[in-house]
Amino acid sequence: MHYTVKKGIATRGRWIVFATTLGIAAALAAGSVPAFASTGTTEVTLRADSEQVDVTVPTTMAMAIKADGTFITPDAANTKIINNSIFDIHVSSIKATTSGTYQLVTQTTFQGATQPDSLWLSMTPSAGTPLQLGDYTTASAPTTPANWNMTKASKDGSSDEISLASAGAIKNISKTATTAEKALTVTFTVAAGTKN
Repeated sequence: MHYTVKKGIATRGRWIVFATTLGIAAALAAGSVPAFASTGTTEVTLRADSEQVDVTVPTTMAMAIKADGTFITPDAANTKIINNSIFDIHVSSIKATTSGTYQLVTQTTFQGATQPDSLWLSMTPSAGTPLQLGDYTTASAPTTPANWNMTKASKDGSSDEISLASAGAIKNISKTATTAEKALTVTFTVAAGTKN
């Protein structure tokens, strides 16, 4: 239906509202109060969203090869994972992916490795246990998860962090890298909460 206003006459819809208002006024005048109010509760829940984690990880770790094949690694103070979130987080998985001809092995299998460009690399979180990246060629949770927990950032702006000390070596080199060349990529996945 279509309603219009002509010469100050209200639309039908407005008359309905007016009639309803009169009905309420009449009921109040008669002393009875209709029950229009009721109460209800709504539970509001909060959770830390792992997709909203704010974390800083090292983008590069430049290493040099010494004459005996061992690596000169960066200072742990310069290779940190930093929690900038307002809730606790942990590294939930680590994955190391090699590039080009590089082969990743563990320190224990390194001596017997015969493949070209075999390397081992470990990372030690702060005062924790060394983690052999050769054991993490598929995404896996750290074997000592408590070493990879970080508490929430504080109100004063300070953040919890994990310093990464590294060590490693290479053997059976098939080429001489006179410029920096990517050997592997380490992927850290972080999630809300802590693990023990």
